[in-house]
Amino acid sequence: MLVNKFGRIGLQAGYFVLIARQLGASDFGAFAAVVAIAGILAPFAAGGRMQLMIRNIVQKRASIGEQLATSLLATGLSALALGSVVLLVSSWVAPDNLPVFVIAMILVADLFLSRIVDVASAGYIAVRRMKRAAACVVLLQLVRLMAAVAAFIGLFEMTLKSWSVAYSTTTLLAAIVVVVVAARDLGLRRPDLARYKRDAPLGYQFSVGLASQSIYNDIDKAMLGSLSTTAAAGLYTAAFRLMDVAFTPVRAMLGAAEPRFFEKGGQGGLRATLSYARKLATPAIGYSILASFVLVACAPLAPVVLGASFAEATLALRFLAFLTVVRAAQYLLADSLTGAGYQGRRTVAQICIAVLNVGLNVWLIPLYSWQGAVVSSILCDALLLLILWAIAAWTLRSEDAVVSELLDERTSF
Repeated sequence: MLVNKFGRIGLQAGYFVLIARQLGASDFGAFAAVVAIAGILAPFAAGGRMQLMIRNIVQKRASIGEQLATSLLATGLSALALGSVVLLVSSWVAPDNLPVFVIAMILVADLFLSRIVDVASAGYIAVRRMKRAAACVVLLQLVRLMAAVAAFIGLFEMTLKSWSVAYSTTTLLAAIVVVVVAARDLGLRRPDLARYKRDAPLGYQFSVGLASQSIYNDIDKAMLGSLSTTAAAGLYTAAFRLMDVAFTPVRAMLGAAEPRFFEKGGQGGLRATLSYARKLATPAIGYSILASFVLVACAPLAPVVLGASFAEATLALRFLAFLTVVRAAQYLLADSLTGAGYQGRRTVAQICIAVLNVGLNVWLIPLYSWQGAVVSSILCDALLLLILWAIAAWTLRSEDAVVSELLDERTSF
């Protein structure tokens, strides 16, 4: 799972360094803004199918063929519909003067093809074939990195248009390979549309929760491109991605633990998932503290690696560094709630934070540019941690009260 997450984020960091140096802060910011929009909508394209597939396969291993086919079909149709809508309103949500062709190429890659790869990877995670799950993600990011290297050594001229074509084409190649191999390894059967309908409400909760998470992670990058400058969006995105790379080991551990959270929740509710989370807390939070100090110390290297136009990324990275600690605790609480069957409560908390984040960005970005986005991110992540802690404490007391009442009834009987 560490390879999986570094494949998604570490290799992504490799090609974003190359394209950032070639495109410059302004064009890179425009690209990052559209990628951020796709990232916000991606959970709706997937419809929560990855989480549902893991849960359903954990409950019934023999259903994997139907689950994989259902998830691929549902994800593909949802992604195409969403992408069409975004293209229709692109003049309002994308940076000014960005060609529709460029937007379309990025949306095809990130809304449709990348989600197909994620579904196949989730199928492997559900049956604990982590090497295969990692291979799916590594292949996707590796072919993109190869395209960036090709431009860097002069095989084609790096422009926003040429990069969008290369980005989409390499994603298509990876998606074809991944689906063919997953179909061979896991099997494909007729989609289980009846189960899909039954699972739709929970899938909606997953998708809304993940979309809310994407909003307070990525909306600031899109809004910087519209409310400030694409250069500001570029340097803020660079700093945020470097922080995200540092957080990768924690994501890897929690990704590997996802099936176990569902198992623990089914056996003993929230108390069981929180007990499991406590075992993960020491390495997750301990590592995050260390990573935050390393980021602060190494922040002056950012413009050396990315180029002179990213000079202010040093300060942005120093402010964002300690989000690694906040997010480690936040994810542990959130996954405990999901595993115990309280995804709806997690989703409500994430929606509230997403709305607050948008409001703060509308207020702060026009006044303070990327500094306003940094303040908004820090405040929202800290508040979400407090809200999740309060929800977990309240839910735990409710569960204990139910158990106590049942014991009293049994004693009286």
